[in-house]
Amino acid sequence: MIAQTQFFLFHKFVSLKVKLIIIFLISYIAVSAQQKTHNSIDSTKIDSKLIVGFWESADSNKYRIEFNDEQWAVKLKAEVGVAGGYFFSKDSTGMMQLSGWAPNWPPYDCSLYLKASDTLEVTTLCFMCDAITCKYVRVKKEIEIQK
Repeated sequence: MIAQTQFFLFHKFVSLKVKLIIIFLISYIAVSAQQKTHNSIDSTKIDSKLIVGFWESADSNKYRIEFNDEQWAVKLKAEVGVAGGYFFSKDSTGMMQLSGWAPNWPPYDCSLYLKASDTLEVTTLCFMCDAITCKYVRVKKEIEIQK
């Protein structure tokens, strides 16, 4: 009777250890796969030279925006939208963040998605509002932005 109880407890203990090892291995594989994907594609930064310049909305409104390279950031100025513009942090190598902010409380958010060398999607979001996405195309000539 004691031998059966000991065998049962031993079997239950080994079964629990095996289950824990399997759970650990599955978790490790999942985290490793995510980390490998994140490291292979850094989609949070882009060379500021690809963004700086003049852009015009692809819709019939033809809204104009301009990205200015400042020492510590790239500033987005627009004909319509947030007064003062959006700022995108930039490092010493010229790589800028694709997520920017406007000085406001709560802060406004602006995300950039470079679809092609001449096509940019800009998504703006403010607290308790729906996100607004607008597609822009690069324009060669200088344009005057009032803000």
